[in-house]
Amino acid sequence: MTSALQAALPDAEAEEIAALVQVGEGAPGRAIAWRGLDIAALDRDMEALVRHGDPTNARRSALAGSLALKSAQGRYEAFLARAPSRIAAAAKGKTGNARAEAIKLWERATSLAGSARRHSLDPLSVVFELAGMLAALAEGEGRDAA
Repeated sequence: MTSALQAALPDAEAEEIAALVQVGEGAPGRAIAWRGLDIAALDRDMEALVRHGDPTNARRSALAGSLALKSAQGRYEAFLARAPSRIAAAAKGKTGNARAEAIKLWERATSLAGSARRHSLDPLSVVFELAGMLAALAEGEGRDAA
């Protein structure tokens, strides 16, 4: 992955290549497509939802508002790809009913993310809904906004 990125991006610094390796999750094309989109910040936003929930809708609203802009199309696409994966990762750490609920959230998130692309659904609504699914992972454990 590193050598593929170095060959494709000869002007990139070592730190950027290392960050792209992590973002690309084994797919150099995805890493290149997401270059410059600050995926790390997007991941931090998703992590905050998973860890702390969002009972006031403030986190969801802020994320939806930022990703619904025309200028954020690339980040929106990345969110559509990454949100279901983040839910799946959270499901792996759960057991019993909590795991079953997380798997249901993953199924819904995967369906919504795919439908959003195919049917050109409203990005604001889609991000708000997916962010709510991320937040439900924390809310199900009685956590509140931090």
